[in-house]
Amino acid sequence: MQPISVGHFDPQGHPCVKVSLSGVKHHPPGIDYEAMIDTGFSGFIQVPTLQAIALQLPLEGTQTLTLADGRTIVAFTALVNTTLADRTTTGVAVLSPSDKFLVGMRFLRQFDRQLVVSKHSILLVSEPPAPQSS
Repeated sequence: MQPISVGHFDPQGHPCVKVSLSGVKHHPPGIDYEAMIDTGFSGFIQVPTLQAIALQLPLEGTQTLTLADGRTIVAFTALVNTTLADRTTTGVAVLSPSDKFLVGMRFLRQFDRQLVVSKHSILLVSEPPAPQSS
């Protein structure tokens, strides 16, 4: 397995990774942002609404979300080109009034990455191919 991206811990101790985002206004790879890795978030990426507007992300629709505190909300979604290391993929971003970028489990799956967290480091490692059943 070869790491494709090295993350870091932010000052509060949250695991983070650098991603580049682009929409209509910018071509891939786009603009760099720091995103917190949230394994409790089943979605692809959460983008602050103000940044989505600045990037001119095309609206996709809405999504009903259940938050960690049990509340249910409806959020706008948009399409976003996301680059991690040297690979770019298009995914659905949840737009948020907060100023936090989050990447979730769909992000890891869509980029075929394993998350490895140790005491001092964060690695996103290429996922090995699934074993073939005979």
